[in-house]
Amino acid sequence: MSTYPASNIIVLNQNGIQYTYTIIKEGYYPQNDILCYTSARSCNNTQFKIPDNYLIQTSWGRGSSKHIIQCGIIYIEKIPVFKISFGENFQASVESIHSATKAANFYLQIKKPNTQARLSGVHVFCLNSQKLERERERKLIDQRPIARDSYRNLAALQPELPCETTIYKTKKRINEEMNNTIPISILNISNQLSPTPINENPDINDPEIIEEVLKYIGKAGYRRITDILLFILPDLINRRVINSDNPIINLRIFGDGRNVGRKVKHVIITCVILDDIANLHKFDYHYTIILYPGTENYE
Repeated sequence: MSTYPASNIIVLNQNGIQYTYTIIKEGYYPQNDILCYTSARSCNNTQFKIPDNYLIQTSWGRGSSKHIIQCGIIYIEKIPVFKISFGENFQASVESIHSATKAANFYLQIKKPNTQARLSGVHVFCLNSQKLERERERKLIDQRPIARDSYRNLAALQPELPCETTIYKTKKRINEEMNNTIPISILNISNQLSPTPINENPDINDPEIIEEVLKYIGKAGYRRITDILLFILPDLINRRVINSDNPIINLRIFGDGRNVGRKVKHVIITCVILDDIANLHKFDYHYTIILYPGTENYE
């Protein structure tokens, strides 16, 4: 019996075939507006979530019919790319931007050109594992912020947790250090907007953020992109995202609207390092350079 996540091995019987999966990278589910699902036709009319930054080793069969492959999924420009690596040291590979099933059968046609058999991408990529899905969902919940009152109750039961005052002081210290490293400048902007009711759902509900934002109606905050790059450059070099001997960085700058509470519309301009492919769709790697009250205008 599989004991994931205590063991990184999962064994499943899929349509009479026993698959053994070794989880190399569990992956995560992207935000809802990016998250994709398998086709309803792929597995008993059931759709499964497609994770990002996912890598497993899959094996099935015996003797000369044994298959050992690596299956990976990564989202590029909001589209999941399914990749199967095989052969000696997994140097050969096939890819598909359409589905896991197409990638699986591209591989099968190379291994057995005359076969009439077909593989299920859901099974080969282990996309229907409830253990994996539960673990990803659990980690997603763990990463979400906990409400202040809930944290107070939890801290009262578990004295080893830092108290709210300690957290506040640490947060203040970190903010001060970041403001010294990457200063935020304030700019007066014309056409000052007054707070107006917003009928749409707010993107930000945090009372502290809303209160702070209302202080700066008619002003824009901005950070120099050079300050941001100088701060993150050592990490990019350490992770070999860029070459230290030829440090060329490719950026993408884009804007989006945000509803802060139900009173203020804001536009946020961010940048992302295109070279850092593994983190393109992670919020922590999108750096805010401008924030101002207003609405998006594409004219």
